[in-house]
Amino acid sequence: MKYARKLEMVLVIILLGLMIYAVHATQALQRYGAETILGVGVPKYHYVVVTDDTTSLAWTSFMDGLREQARKNDAVVEIMNVPPLSTTDTLDPFFQLISLSKADGVLLRLSNNQAARDYIEKSHVGGVRMITVGNDSPESGRDAYVGTNKYELGRTTAGIVKRISNSPGRVLLIMGPEYANSSGASSNSFLNGIRDYNAQYPCISSLQVAFSDTRRAELIIEDQLNGNGVDTVICTDPLDSLRVTKTLIDRNKVGVVKVIASGELPEIVQYILKRTIQASVVEDYKALGIQSANTMNTLLHNVRQSGYVNIPIRIMDVQNAPR
Repeated sequence: MKYARKLEMVLVIILLGLMIYAVHATQALQRYGAETILGVGVPKYHYVVVTDDTTSLAWTSFMDGLREQARKNDAVVEIMNVPPLSTTDTLDPFFQLISLSKADGVLLRLSNNQAARDYIEKSHVGGVRMITVGNDSPESGRDAYVGTNKYELGRTTAGIVKRISNSPGRVLLIMGPEYANSSGASSNSFLNGIRDYNAQYPCISSLQVAFSDTRRAELIIEDQLNGNGVDTVICTDPLDSLRVTKTLIDRNKVGVVKVIASGELPEIVQYILKRTIQASVVEDYKALGIQSANTMNTLLHNVRQSGYVNIPIRIMDVQNAPR
């Protein structure tokens, strides 16, 4: 009888232990997301990515790099997908959640990080490490910026226009979902780079700007082909580059309208080798994710970190495209 009671008590203790473990495991999963594997242990660091773009190819490549490196740094990544920023108040509930979640670091990858300036300052004062990604908010007190120099990116792109054109022509710039509308800091820097280069080395007689997050790229180029037309199309997004190119093929406008693409998708490489696309500006978004994770890891270990981490770009054309 005494043995049965002892066995019963042992079973009750084991059951209570399992219940307590289940509660703690559930809390860990809620905090750290589905990437946590029971039995491996809870990651040491918790990164939060605040973004308004979770559909572009740039986003997918960025997250591949970020997650890959975060695992190596004993960190887990949580994503907060915010709606388009109609007002800065849109960010209120998300930063309240960040405060409650006790996040160690936040990576801001908004189309316009400057819109989050006040939140960056408050979170930074609260001890949360803050990194802007893709476009900067330099006066916000953020710990670091990781990304390409959008101004130099614009100048580089305008340089390609000059190289492939015989005389100043009509240029259509289709800015992808990683850019905000014309009021975005990133968009403005890119456009300023183009305009400053053109003022120094005239290669563009007229510049029209459109945004593919509000209208698909193939519809934008169709309108131009049905109207006065353009001589060159610049696309900042790889998928937009393919949509525009396929439209030009369907309309028998290859060569009549030159294309400056973005990225190095296999289809873009093939179009470059066939001279259907004249060149592509390649931003390494996976490297952007890896470097963002490493920069955050450096900050969390209180190691001195540069406030500006530049991700280089390169130009791919028929001379250097992989065969």
